[in-house]
Amino acid sequence: MQADKKFKVECSSEEEAFALFCKKVGEGTLNSNVDIPRQAKKMAKECRGLPLALVTVGSAMSGVRNVVSWRQAKNELRRNPWIASDLEKHVFGVLKFSYDRLPDEAHKNCFLYCAVYPEDYEIRVEDLIDRWIGEGFLGKTSKKSIYDMREEGHSIIEKLKLCCLVEDVIADMFQWWPTIKMHDVMRDMALWIACDEDTISDKVVVEEHALRLHPEKRELVQKISVIRAAGMRLVPPCPNLVTLCLQNLEDNVDFSNLQIMSKLKVLDLSNNRHIKHLPAEIGMVINLEFLNLSLSEVYTQIQLPIELKNLEKLKVLLMKDTFTSSNILEVLESLKQLQILRLGYGGRVGGSMSFGEVGNIQEESLIDKLESLAQLEELCINLKTIKGIHKLLNSTKLQVPSNNYTCHFEVLREVEINGCDSLTHLTWLKHAQLLETLQVRNCNSIVELVKGGQGVSVEMDLFPHLTFLKLSFLVRLKSIYNGALPFHSLKFIMVVGCDHLRKLPLNSSSKDTLIQITGEREWWNNLEWDDPSTGDSLDSKFKSFVRV
Repeated sequence: MQADKKFKVECSSEEEAFALFCKKVGEGTLNSNVDIPRQAKKMAKECRGLPLALVTVGSAMSGVRNVVSWRQAKNELRRNPWIASDLEKHVFGVLKFSYDRLPDEAHKNCFLYCAVYPEDYEIRVEDLIDRWIGEGFLGKTSKKSIYDMREEGHSIIEKLKLCCLVEDVIADMFQWWPTIKMHDVMRDMALWIACDEDTISDKVVVEEHALRLHPEKRELVQKISVIRAAGMRLVPPCPNLVTLCLQNLEDNVDFSNLQIMSKLKVLDLSNNRHIKHLPAEIGMVINLEFLNLSLSEVYTQIQLPIELKNLEKLKVLLMKDTFTSSNILEVLESLKQLQILRLGYGGRVGGSMSFGEVGNIQEESLIDKLESLAQLEELCINLKTIKGIHKLLNSTKLQVPSNNYTCHFEVLREVEINGCDSLTHLTWLKHAQLLETLQVRNCNSIVELVKGGQGVSVEMDLFPHLTFLKLSFLVRLKSIYNGALPFHSLKFIMVVGCDHLRKLPLNSSSKDTLIQITGEREWWNNLEWDDPSTGDSLDSKFKSFVRV
């Protein structure tokens, strides 16, 4: 950086290091046995004052109250390669301690997989879980449904965050999905482990390294991921490749080498808006189980090669925000193992169904084909015709039985409702206990979001996981709920064009979780509070929105 002055950043002192270590272990664990603080001091010393090592190892020991386990962990930590001259091994050996203590191979594989994304990349949680399902990391211990696999994936992410192996991304009001990222050092350590601690350095190749892969190393490569690096013109011929992720490609990429990749299981070509015609070679990768052709920002028409019908082992096909050609009907009828299918705009996970468009396909014919897919568990499609919607609603194979509709809602994580004037309230959402995001707009008949006295009470912990709430242009809305709600997870509220909404179901404790309330200044100033101190305590959270 051509700085005028350079200085060495020293590691933490022994006293500072032990204090940081104890903070991550927690007082409850430290006080559970008189010998644990002594063991903790020895383990903190092994971290040699490195803050990241102290945080990681300390977090791994949080909740461990057996002294024998502490002694064993201390010995494991001492066996790591501190005496190695290589700085990577010097640091990674200690950080690997937390990785080694993960509960099982599923947690370890899922953690290592995060490293295929670029440095500082904000990984969308649901997209990551999609890839974990495609890789076969989830549901190995027993036969699990897709829903159970998703729950397992969310549980693993929480564990990785608890162990400081990944971290939450601080979202803003306009980011409506949970994301995580890896610390650079954690990512480097994960790549080091994934490459068998550098004994097979080209086992996993990411970003610009894939653009200059040496021909002699191609047989060693098992995973290639290029998301940000530009300049790939030819998919490298790697016969043992299992995972291939290529995003932001140009239109003239040569895919001919796909036909020699008989072991390829996961192919992610999402976010390639310049590619209008998919290569026929994809249909030659007969062991493919996961194919992602989705886009994230724009609608694009993609011409599907008819050869895709050869992918008889395909379990996951994602084509969100993508218009498809009519030959998808012929392709779909051959994909008998398909478990997850998303087509058209705004396809979403967790058992949701949305309505809009699916190109120029005759919707009744599409639903006929979907009914023939016996393994299908998760479906996201968009329909625009009354005939298509009626056909879907009357399908016994694609609908959950009506007497189990609570079962139907419990899998929902996101709900977006737009322009439904027949709705007067959304009390049925009380069954959506996993709901994280709720957006409601342009619904002219909604007066109360959740009606009281309809089997709803604060005691049932309404919306325990709700993080984002966005209400816009609900011209008759007067109430969200007729009392304060706990909202354990609520971070962002946005209210625009709801001029009759005079109360929010919040209290003074809401400030502990809320990050931001966005709305028009006049609306905010005219809100009524049962306790005026609530409004005062939340005023610093308010951000003014100017309607254009």
